[in-house]
Amino acid sequence: MTMINSKPKVYFDTNALNFFCDTYSGRSKSPFRNFDIFLSWPLVDEIECNTSFARTIDLAKFVWSVSNRNILLTIKDLVSIEVSSLINNITLSVSDYFDPDKSYITALNEARKGKTPNQTRLDLRSAINDQKNKIKLWERSQRKKWKSHFGINKSLPNDWKSFFFLLSKERYFNQVLNGMIETYGLSQIYSVSDVMKLDHSKLSCLSIGIEFYVALQFVIDSQTKKIGSPD
Repeated sequence: MTMINSKPKVYFDTNALNFFCDTYSGRSKSPFRNFDIFLSWPLVDEIECNTSFARTIDLAKFVWSVSNRNILLTIKDLVSIEVSSLINNITLSVSDYFDPDKSYITALNEARKGKTPNQTRLDLRSAINDQKNKIKLWERSQRKKWKSHFGINKSLPNDWKSFFFLLSKERYFNQVLNGMIETYGLSQIYSVSDVMKLDHSKLSCLSIGIEFYVALQFVIDSQTKKIGSPD
């Protein structure tokens, strides 16, 4: 994400940060000064609950030194604000996408100093696994729906552009969005009928994630050449 008169704004997942942490160990971190590197609550939680205390400290120190320490919203909150803004025709600013809660920064600071209690680490590990399992269950359910409508033997378009048109016509992107709403416990706020009426392409951030996820389904479950599992 790039903005006028600013550094490119980037986000790295935990795997990428682990790689950079090892690559730049004992070396200058100056290349990272060319970017605004944002964090998220899952990333901070995963750093804290690392099985190795020494690794937690190393990774937290690295992240502390290269990031701007701004925390992105949780996915649940991101879904909520973008859907709400689209339904109510409200324009969001960049600042709306960041969590004002400073407790995550405090937690990261404590992690780099090796002060995170072991029970906290265990609790975070359990909570993260629970959330990942919920998402996997949703993904498996979504794959079953996909295969029943868009499986290999359904005589459907074999190129993404034509397939995209079909998916838009079938409101499939909206179905995926509704699945996210159900997964994150927002069904009582946003009804299925309201969600299915939305133009998903107007969701600034969610549309990118949804279309990328659906494109993966297309490649994995609608093409004869297999490249792996969406999990």
